Amino acid sequence: MYHKRLEKIFQDNKKNDAFFDEIGISKENFRKLFSEKSSPNLKTIIKISKAANVSVGWIMGEPDTSELSAQVEELSARIEEERAGRKIEIEAATKILEAQLKAQTEIAEANRKLAEMNEKTVNILQKSVADKDETIETLRETIRAQAETIASLSSASSVATPKKGASKTERVQSV
Repeated sequence: MYHKRLEKIFQDNKKNDAFFDEIGISKENFRKLFSEKSSPNLKTIIKISKAANVSVGWIMGEPDTSELSAQVEELSARIEEERAGRKIEIEAATKILEAQLKAQTEIAEANRKLAEMNEKTVNILQKSVADKDETIETLRETIRAQAETIASLSSASSVATPKKGASKTERVQSV
């Protein structure tokens, strides 16, 4: 791992001759350090870390806290975006469910009112049928009474009607 870090330091400072003078190594010898053909001693690594303004730990492969911080920030931003997207989706789904619940409640109320109206209609029709039956019975009684009256009038009329050929006196007597 340190070979890649040394190469990065070299790339960052390859035009800076003062950097190589400070650590006391030529550019060619520095290249050998990250070409994996040689390993620097601890004293050289300390000089490189001071000149490059990095920690010895970082050169040796420890994670760079600034790199980690950037990665954490990037991941945090992604997580927030996903949360925001999901929050929007959840809010939209909640609104849809609330609208559906409201519609179902209104439908249930309308069905309840229709059932009440149907019950009233049935009661009115039943009363109307009962009243109709009563009216029919009253009419039948009236018709019977009228028939009896007509019959009694007919029989009275036949008694009061003089026979043909009867005299005037007989006709008056029969009345």
